[in-house]
Amino acid sequence: MVNSKGKKLIFKPEIRSAKDEVVKHYAEIGKRFVFLDKNNFPEGNVYMIERVVRGIRKPYEPAKLRSHTVNAIMVFTGFGRKLEGMEVGISLGTKKYRMETPFVVFVPKNTKHSYKIIRGSGTYQKILFAPGGDYNKVTK
Repeated sequence: MVNSKGKKLIFKPEIRSAKDEVVKHYAEIGKRFVFLDKNNFPEGNVYMIERVVRGIRKPYEPAKLRSHTVNAIMVFTGFGRKLEGMEVGISLGTKKYRMETPFVVFVPKNTKHSYKIIRGSGTYQKILFAPGGDYNKVTK
């Protein structure tokens, strides 16, 4: 759908691998759905993806420790009735946390962070307020 000025307003996600597309990422488990980024909405200044994983039995870490020059939000949900069902390890600055879904993490700019899915099934969403929707330009 587009508005009266011809701007696209509704987007369908594309399934793409992070390993060859965004810096500091490894081979993946599950599917990565790209909702908004530099390819489909560069004027939006937003990068948003969702990863879906099922049946994780041994810890899985999809990316290296990293930081961004902008704030970020990470949302974790399981597939249970109350969004439970996934256990996740979070590294945020110098602290480490072990969390059960659902939860959200606000990552202030320039804060080193990573996550590891320890067990279970669910989704992970990342939202970055990146100029031009370019993840790589704001990641170090």
